[in-house]
Amino acid sequence: MVRCGVCRERTFTTCLLSALTFVLADMGCVPNYDDFVGKASQSGDATETDSFVSEERGADGTVVGGACSTDNTAECSTSCGTLGKQTCNPDGTWGDCVPPDEVCNNIDDDCDQKIDEDLKVTCGKGICKHTAPCVNGVWNPCNPMEGSQSEACNGMDDDCDGLTDEGIEGVVCGTGGCEHEVPGCIDGQTVVCNPREGRQIEQCNGVDDDCNGKVDDVPGGCSCSAGQTQLCGMDKGECDLGIQSCQSGVWSECGGENHTGPSPEKCDGKDNDCDGQTDEDPAESGNECELWNESGVCAGTYECKGGHLECMGQEPNPEMCDGVDNDCDGQTDETFPDSNQNGMADCLE
Repeated sequence: MVRCGVCRERTFTTCLLSALTFVLADMGCVPNYDDFVGKASQSGDATETDSFVSEERGADGTVVGGACSTDNTAECSTSCGTLGKQTCNPDGTWGDCVPPDEVCNNIDDDCDQKIDEDLKVTCGKGICKHTAPCVNGVWNPCNPMEGSQSEACNGMDDDCDGLTDEGIEGVVCGTGGCEHEVPGCIDGQTVVCNPREGRQIEQCNGVDDDCNGKVDDVPGGCSCSAGQTQLCGMDKGECDLGIQSCQSGVWSECGGENHTGPSPEKCDGKDNDCDGQTDEDPAESGNECELWNESGVCAGTYECKGGHLECMGQEPNPEMCDGVDNDCDGQTDETFPDSNQNGMADCLE
C-alpha cells in the first residue's frame, strides 16, 4: 500500500467522501488531497491526524469531524523544502504552510529565493560595537574588543568596557586658599582649572587668602602668627590659668580645658570674682526676706555671715503699748484701749 498526501497516514477506511471509498491499495494515493472536492493543496503535507470536513460544529465552534481542531498547529513541508508550521482554520481545514525565519545555515529557510540574507550578529560596547554577517552558512567572527582605545574625554566609551570617560584624573591648580581640584572630564569636555578661583582679601589667619604665595601679608602686619599660643587669665581665688591661640592675627579669648575665669561673687566663703576678697558684696546680699514666729511675720534683708546668707531685721514680738508695731502686722498698739478713739492708745496719753 502506497500512502501520500493528507491520506498517507490513513487506512482506506478513514478516507471517505460521502458514500465513495478510495481504496489506496488499488487506486493509489491522491497526493495533497485535502478537502471533499478533491482540490490539490498547495500547503504541503500535514503531520497531524486529519479527517474530512463536516458541517457539524461543536459548542466551541470547531467543525465536528473536520481535518483538524481550531487553532491547532502542525509542522508542514514548505514550497522550498524547509519545515514550516500551519494553523487550523475555524472551518476545520489547515491553513497555509508558513515558512520559518531565516537562520545562518546556507539554506533558503523562508522561501524568498534568498539564502542567509540580512543576517547579522552584534557584539562589543561603545566604539567597539559592530556587526558580523553570515557568509555561506557560517557566522563571521565578531570580536567585542575590536577598535578598543585608551579612554579619552570625549563622551564616548573608547575602551569598550560599558563606561564613558571613566578613570580620567582630576586637575589640581592654585596656591594658598585658591588651591583646589577639578574633575578631569565633565560631559565629554575637559575642565579648565582656574588658579585664582577662591581668591579673597588677605587676613591674619595663617592662610594665603589672596593666593600670592605669601601668608598673612596684611598692611601693618599681624599681632600674632597662626599657630602661636600663650597662657592667659589668673591663678587667684577660684580662677585658673587658661590658654590663648592666635586667630586671624589676633589673640583669641582665654580658654582651655582647665581654664576658670572670674564669676559674680557669692556668699559661699570663696573668692568667686578672683579679686583677693571673700564674700564681699555678694549678689544675694540685700535681697528681701521674712522673719516669723508665733507672734507674726516681719520683713528683713539677707546678709552674708560666715559664708552663709542670714535674714536680718526686726523679729516679731507680742504687741506692747509703746507706739511700735511689735508684731509687724501694720498696726500699732492695736490690742490696747483707745477710749477717745483718737488713734493713740490710752496708755500713751
